[in-house]
Amino acid sequence: MNFLKNKMQDFALPLLLAMALLMPTLNVATVLYVLPTLAILLYFIFNDRPAFASFFLLAKKYWVIACWALFALSSMMWSPYPQYVLDSWVSAFLIPVLSLMAFFLLASKLSQEFLIRSFYLVVVIFSTLSIVAFFVFDGRVSHYSMFFGTMGYYSSYILIAFVCLVPFLTKSTRVPYYFLLLLCFFFSTQRIVWVLFPFIFVADFIFVNKKLDIKFVFLFAVVVFLSYLFLKYYQDSRPANAFVSHEKPKNIIAYLLANERLYLWGEWFRRGMENWFVGAGFGRKASLYYFSHGGYWPRQNLNHAHNMFLSTFVQLGLVGLVLQVASYWQLIGGVVKKNSKFSFACIVLVLIFAMRHLTDDPEHKRVLMFYCGFVGVLMGAMYQKKSDFN
Repeated sequence: MNFLKNKMQDFALPLLLAMALLMPTLNVATVLYVLPTLAILLYFIFNDRPAFASFFLLAKKYWVIACWALFALSSMMWSPYPQYVLDSWVSAFLIPVLSLMAFFLLASKLSQEFLIRSFYLVVVIFSTLSIVAFFVFDGRVSHYSMFFGTMGYYSSYILIAFVCLVPFLTKSTRVPYYFLLLLCFFFSTQRIVWVLFPFIFVADFIFVNKKLDIKFVFLFAVVVFLSYLFLKYYQDSRPANAFVSHEKPKNIIAYLLANERLYLWGEWFRRGMENWFVGAGFGRKASLYYFSHGGYWPRQNLNHAHNMFLSTFVQLGLVGLVLQVASYWQLIGGVVKKNSKFSFACIVLVLIFAMRHLTDDPEHKRVLMFYCGFVGVLMGAMYQKKSDFN
């Protein structure tokens, strides 16, 4: 009986946590992937109400994020489309924060070994689903995305799921970890993941070795060369500019700089300058309708800025952008002081997430819930006692 109990604690329960974290990645009905968050919150409401005090201590410690959220909500007052602002605020802030709260409360009650097992299981389950989806749909991306939504979502999921595990890798798990990471990168068909691959390697190597030596230089060169090969493959198989397919840049740098996003960023920056101080109103839809006046939006303009910080500038102006950057600064500064594997994982996750969304806008409930769920787990592991907030 004790043997079965130990196995339950070692595998089955971490598996349940891993599955709960992974639910937003699956292309299922909203009620299904929100259900774990609601179930966890209801449990703490009725069984451990004092635990909520620790979350509000966390909110007090990182108060700039709350200021940014309140400013985003207050943009209803000057936006011509206040309902869109409110809808976006609920979808892109409130629900993801509830996910962060739920997994923070849960992780604060669990052992660190338990949480690390859950991270490993997340990677294994996610990779298995990716492999199954690839073969079920015979590698056809348009059908493959039926498992995970768009391939843009999928690339964000890969980075979130894998990056959290970096500080907990061992000699026996590092090789299979990188094999699965590269396999999922290949499935994603996204160029940005290969740009970020060297950054993930650097984070892993520096955390384990805590020094730069000839071994690091050699392995880093291998990683960069591997990224170069895949980008070269995309250069030959995919147009640099989705709207000018005949352009054929001669090298990788030119290929990346020919991306349609560079023109798009200039267009959205000029739009942001029309209301540069407080923006057009929070939310992708509010800013879209602000500039299109509810009319037709040409495909060439796309429907958002494809850059997290530029999107904030358009929606909330300079004030919102300053608050967003300040919230990142405060979060990373506070986490650095904890000096643990979980704090390092949180820093790498936040930075990689921000870098990945320099070419996209993460204003999607699924992506943000998945991201905030992991941030909540990492924070819960770091702040398990009241004294941890000092």
